[in-house]
Amino acid sequence: MPSANLNPNWRIFSALTDSYKYRKLFDNMNTQPQEQPSFEKVWLMFQKTDEEFEKTKQMFRETDEKFLKTDEKLKKLGEMYGGLSNNIGESAEDFFYYGFEKKPVIGKIRFKNVVQYMKTDKIEYDIALTNGKYIAIIEVKHKFHPKDIDNFIAHRLSLLRKEFAKFNQCKVIACIAGFVIPKTTRKKANNAGLYIFTQSGDNIKSLNNKNFKPKEF
Repeated sequence: MPSANLNPNWRIFSALTDSYKYRKLFDNMNTQPQEQPSFEKVWLMFQKTDEEFEKTKQMFRETDEKFLKTDEKLKKLGEMYGGLSNNIGESAEDFFYYGFEKKPVIGKIRFKNVVQYMKTDKIEYDIALTNGKYIAIIEVKHKFHPKDIDNFIAHRLSLLRKEFAKFNQCKVIACIAGFVIPKTTRKKANNAGLYIFTQSGDNIKSLNNKNFKPKEF
């Protein structure tokens, strides 16, 4: 049997019902002809009132159990969705990492080293390409939204030189990569000077427009 604490309103309910059932009892007594009730009648009325409220409490207990079962189902669904989301994200990161490892070229720049999950205690970058003069930071998502670009530029890129002093003399270029990149995201990334990459079969495809001008950060 579940504890009364499982329902946040249970204590209030118990206090109100205890108060109400006795008030109801004496209200019923007042509606009867004005004669002195016997002990047996009073006791019988108490018993009937208690039975009514026991039924009500049982209904609340059953409702508690249903809520517990529903909460457990929602928790399991959340865990399943979270795991699926993580797997999809990791799949995208691996695809682009191996693609750039095979062909470490962005625009007209060729890189020597490709690193996955370059990180410190404060920041982690999905993919980084370096050649001593340039460092390219690639932010990977299964689906890239316009707001993700704002966070990438304002927060994540701004921490690069603070967290990795060895790259202070390097020119920084920034890229986004994803399996799904909506038009609004592509437009915003192009205007911000970010390279844009997506999947095309087994290959990586650029989505930058013809007039694209990459920005150095």
